[in-house]
Amino acid sequence: MCMHTLFLLGFNWDYIMKYFIVLMVLFSQLMLSSANIYAASASDVSMDETQYNEAEFNRVLLMRMKSGQQDTPELRKSIKDAIDFANKAYKAALKNKINHEPEVAMLLARAEREILANLYISRINIQPITQDQLMGEYKKSVDQLNPSEFKLKIIVVADEKTIKTVRSEFANGVDFSVLAKKYSKVSSAANGGNIGWVNVGNNDSYVGALPKTINAEVRKTNKGSFTTPVSDANGNWWLVLLEDSRPAQIISFEKVKSRLELAMQKEQRLKAARAQLQNEK
Repeated sequence: MCMHTLFLLGFNWDYIMKYFIVLMVLFSQLMLSSANIYAASASDVSMDETQYNEAEFNRVLLMRMKSGQQDTPELRKSIKDAIDFANKAYKAALKNKINHEPEVAMLLARAEREILANLYISRINIQPITQDQLMGEYKKSVDQLNPSEFKLKIIVVADEKTIKTVRSEFANGVDFSVLAKKYSKVSSAANGGNIGWVNVGNNDSYVGALPKTINAEVRKTNKGSFTTPVSDANGNWWLVLLEDSRPAQIISFEKVKSRLELAMQKEQRLKAARAQLQNEK
């Protein structure tokens, strides 16, 4: 198991507005329409809109308080207003039969399966993760890190011809940031290709923020230079500028221990689930 992203990356998963109503339909149906969502064994479980609103309010309030917000009348009103708006959007979606559209129905079906499958896996009993196991996994992950990390700018394009054009323009003095904004198709283009400090590992078995082929090229590149054009597994072509380097900033065991334990527990549960279900039809 590779835990490098625990040390190097902090992903924030944002809801895409395009799917806002779809998500509301999903969760409302899951909570309010048990006969259609749950198996016959759970058909006696039901939740009306009032119960749903109360449960959702308590969930959000607890989440906000855990994040450091104070329980105030203003906070409670904002949560209730948000739930009221979401309910209105949900009802409007049903009125307009958005949930009957084939693409939406597929999204709902997929999400339902993922939610229930994840709940099943999360309830599988496993042996506690020991301190020695945690430390062993931590050391294994740290051993795969490069002793240095690199400040990088990237340009990613769809074909080799374009990346050669980019390289030629850069070699002729065009600023890398300008080229990134002009040619790159990834989100870092808006920031001139800058992706900040990245660890590329010390061998090809390392799994980190960048594709393996890109990591390998960066390891061969000197500070102030750029890589040769290189493709990834998806056929995209990359040019990477190595702006600077510094000693790797590795998070201590104590700071990462709880996240590492959760990741190891997840893997154990996945293995146990596969073992339990391998003979199921």
